[in-house]
Amino acid sequence: MNGAVFQLGPLAINGQLLALLLAFLGFYLGLRLWLRSAEEEEAKQIDEWTWNAGAGAIIIWKFGELLLQPAILANGLTALIMPGSQRSAWLALGWVVIYLLWKWRRSRISAVLQALDAWLFAAVIGMAVYAGWSMELGRPTNAPIGWEPAGLSTGYHPIFLYQVVFGLAMAGVLFRWRGRSRGEVFGWGMAAAGAGSMIISFFAIQGSAHAVFVGLSYAQWKFAGMMLGGLFWIRIALPALKHNKSGKEMIVMSNNQSNNSKAQQEHERENKEQRDFTMGVDKKLSGPNRPAE
Repeated sequence: MNGAVFQLGPLAINGQLLALLLAFLGFYLGLRLWLRSAEEEEAKQIDEWTWNAGAGAIIIWKFGELLLQPAILANGLTALIMPGSQRSAWLALGWVVIYLLWKWRRSRISAVLQALDAWLFAAVIGMAVYAGWSMELGRPTNAPIGWEPAGLSTGYHPIFLYQVVFGLAMAGVLFRWRGRSRGEVFGWGMAAAGAGSMIISFFAIQGSAHAVFVGLSYAQWKFAGMMLGGLFWIRIALPALKHNKSGKEMIVMSNNQSNNSKAQQEHERENKEQRDFTMGVDKKLSGPNRPAE
């Protein structure tokens, strides 16, 4: 389906581009579903990060190759309808990382963790939509679940169906976990996505021999990296991040006396007078008004 071209009157759209648009729609709906119970101010902040990072990434992916190869502009309007390349995709990813790090430097850690959880959940839904549209098939199989394309008598593993079922099941579990400590959904979701994708990859058509290293393809190494990265985030990075951030905030609050309001200061003064009274301090016999000895 990704290689097909769909015609609607005078308009024509590539199947892969249509799949990406549907995936973005699934991502957006998933994001709105996750942020439905979030604070209004926090949800607006995450929306701002998402739209700015996403819009910049799309523009860079689409037109980044024109910056790398200005000679393409000689083709006229043809250059404007060309899809992005792998190099421009890396540039787009670099923009997303730089932009988010710049915005996060003064943001609350709770909002950042909420954003990571929301994006992971939305990405799972978006990838499930993209997989369902791709209609990707894997190795030949005689199992009853085998998918037989039109005109062929051989069944193949329906990789797209495995990915859709796994993605929707995973999204359901993550949504039930949205009440857990922030950041955990991101870590466990990364690990689960890597593990599930690794299992499904064994039913897919393997790449050429030069794309295999130590028995695993590049895609399978990527899935293994996702698993290890998710576990590292849960066991090491997230606890250290929360501990360090919380400690800094507590130090700042305790050392900054200007954070105390007048009502708090008055309350502290009354508490001190109450403590002095209970300790037996006689104010008539102490201070500048005490009688001479």
